[in-house]
Amino acid sequence: MDKKAEKAILLASIEKGKSILNRETDVNIDSIDFSAIIKKAGVSDRDMSIIADVEYTHLSLRDVGRKHGISAERVRQINNHYLLKIRRAILNKDKPISVQEDRPKTIYSVALSTRAFNLVCHALLDSGYSLETPLSVIAEILPSIKLKGLGLKTRSELIAAFEKEGFTINI
Repeated sequence: MDKKAEKAILLASIEKGKSILNRETDVNIDSIDFSAIIKKAGVSDRDMSIIADVEYTHLSLRDVGRKHGISAERVRQINNHYLLKIRRAILNKDKPISVQEDRPKTIYSVALSTRAFNLVCHALLDSGYSLETPLSVIAEILPSIKLKGLGLKTRSELIAAFEKEGFTINI
């Protein structure tokens, strides 16, 4: 990867972090060891290629997804996830990093298709819960919430996604 692409990714990670974490940061990008930061953030070569395509070549999410054989939504998830991890790696040079550092996991931290995500979000909101409700609470209440339009495929996806996060749900 060339230096311009590396710089674009670092700038994107810092800007993404400002908007999501609501924190300003003074970082000298030229003084950053890019390969060390990427290693610390745990970004694979494939994911790095996806981020570079989005942030440097400015391909559409759909085009990047086609190139890598994944959906545009998954491209967005990978890009956002690793840009935050890269930012945390830059800011916390001496500490191990985690995107969910001080916050409990929410529905946003579960890798779901757009359909499954929307189903759960609408069910939570219709039941008076916030989208910031901790995942542990969602796993407990999900069986009692009416999920409108829940088919077999989406049901299986939800069960697998919650199991991956360490929660068992019976829906």
